[in-house]
Amino acid sequence: MPTDDTIRKRDQKRIREWFLTLGSPVQSREIRVVLQYLQALDVCDLLTQSAERQAELASAALFRFGLDTLATGFWIACVATDEWLRGQGEVHIPSSLERTIATLPPQARNMLDEVVNSGFVNDSKRTLLKDVLNPAIHGDALVNVVRIGSALAQGKNWAQYLTTLMNELTHNFAVLIRELAGIDLASMAGKYTAAARQD
Repeated sequence: MPTDDTIRKRDQKRIREWFLTLGSPVQSREIRVVLQYLQALDVCDLLTQSAERQAELASAALFRFGLDTLATGFWIACVATDEWLRGQGEVHIPSSLERTIATLPPQARNMLDEVVNSGFVNDSKRTLLKDVLNPAIHGDALVNVVRIGSALAQGKNWAQYLTTLMNELTHNFAVLIRELAGIDLASMAGKYTAAARQD
């Protein structure tokens, strides 16, 4: 298992290579946040397909990836230093979702904390959404699979619920990024995808 220091060195090397193609730190920050946004939109699309197939476990994995994507986007937009954008300095993105969320501005932190610390369906407060989404870290995987299945038993489509939630989070992400970092994600994403289609 790689240590935080190994992860940091690996990421810094990659960032130095990327910096050569991204230009100034400001441009680099904006492009990277837009890429996180586009990735979150892709997760929304995949979750929609997963919900149509009633693929509960696949939806849980996709949603967790979506949370990581949004948290990373907030971190790049609001926390990352110019040195980090150049692949220099000692600051680096935390290697866990929980620690990443803890570094974010209050509005972003509250948005994500509210989701990951919410109760799972009608289960007790001791069973949080983050525990069900990450069984490898939070308890017995089989128990959590049963909890996921219990959503349908309670008349709730788990896959559809996560799809709706991810769509709302991605929309709120774009709104908050504009407020916190002055980046108009919808506009920039449109330009980016249009340019990609021409290539």
